[in-house]
Amino acid sequence: MNPVKLLYLEDDALDRRAFLRMVRDKALPYAVTAAETMAEARAHLAEARFDIVVADYNLPDGRCTELFDEQPETPFVLITGTMGDQLALRTLERGADDYLNKDPQQLHLAAVPAAVDKTLKRHQLRRREQQLARELREAHARITSFLENISDGFAALDREWRVLSINAAGARILRQQAEDLVGTVLWEAWPRLAESAARAALRRAVAEQVPVNVEAFCAEPLSAWFELRGSPAADGLSLFFTDITERQRAAEALRENEERLRLAVEAGEIGTYETDFQAGRMRFNHQFCRILGLPAGSELTHEETERLIHPDDRERTRKEFAASRNPASGGASRLEFRVVRPDGAVRWVSLRGRTLFRETADGPAPFRALGAVVDITERVQAETELKRQAEELRTINKDLARFNRLTVGRELRMIELKREVNTLCAQCHQPSRYDLSFTEKGTPPKP
Repeated sequence: MNPVKLLYLEDDALDRRAFLRMVRDKALPYAVTAAETMAEARAHLAEARFDIVVADYNLPDGRCTELFDEQPETPFVLITGTMGDQLALRTLERGADDYLNKDPQQLHLAAVPAAVDKTLKRHQLRRREQQLARELREAHARITSFLENISDGFAALDREWRVLSINAAGARILRQQAEDLVGTVLWEAWPRLAESAARAALRRAVAEQVPVNVEAFCAEPLSAWFELRGSPAADGLSLFFTDITERQRAAEALRENEERLRLAVEAGEIGTYETDFQAGRMRFNHQFCRILGLPAGSELTHEETERLIHPDDRERTRKEFAASRNPASGGASRLEFRVVRPDGAVRWVSLRGRTLFRETADGPAPFRALGAVVDITERVQAETELKRQAEELRTINKDLARFNRLTVGRELRMIELKREVNTLCAQCHQPSRYDLSFTEKGTPPKP
């Protein structure tokens, strides 16, 4: 342990020698610097820092109390034979930490170590208290600055629910002035809160000394939703509150959208699925279960789901799904295939899905897939029927074309024969037997 750096200020040479001898003989942990006058003491104090000063009250060039203002952080023990109780009290009030009455036989020197030890401990305690007070002020300033700069409202309440303090955001949320709110009872400053479920929750926080979190709607004039977080304290409650009206509106809009989507899915008879690759399971909505002929709420493994795919389509769909789990593909899947229900019925389905990826140490990896499925059996059957009818029509058209070729060929041959007969009649000077004018003018023959 480092020795105590002690400045001993004494103009009496006998006392100085006696003190230094006592320090030496008792092996006291002091590094002593001796001075005879105020001027010499000032010179030492200017050159070095001392842990304590032990000084005679009256010196040839002044009183040692003059050093108090010059060394406010250094503890002093005074030694005097002329100081009465009133003067001693004033000296202590001015800055001395302790004093000893000087004894002509130098008996007072034996009390110096105890006075020094007591003074140093008291000084250390005082410095620690000052440090703690400074840290407390700094912490209070940081907390105050934090509370004043957050967007949440904050109010400190006592056990009577009076507002001890409120930050600027809190006053702004309540649409009042902070100075008008301090000192008022919370339920009077915020009457609509008293009418909500939040009052019982906050009272429970104080009564049971437990933190609470509650949401409440406050009607006019605020007409807003609030989230309140109460944290109990020994002397009351710390209350944080946030205007969550926009969040509530967004949540309500989301619920409405989800309901509309649910109705659209039900009306469109759309099945949906979710694949958890880590768990190796697939979950289906009730419509997908209906399409697959499964009980509502069914969950299947990948292998169980794959066995529902028609054997002729299984390999093709397996490749498609594998490709969609490759990050380079973008994760999209779009295919049509057949499924075989547990009762043996075959249904055609159209699937649209997307695989979701997340970053891992080895790069993007699939962790989830979402998709929708529609039963297209009737459409496929209709398309098959249309193809059959189209093929049948093509066959009929071919037969008609062949028939037309045969019929037209016979008619042309008859026209040629009639033309030959007319030629023979002309050679015999007889009138034509057949009217073939339509072949030249494009008009039908006369009956």
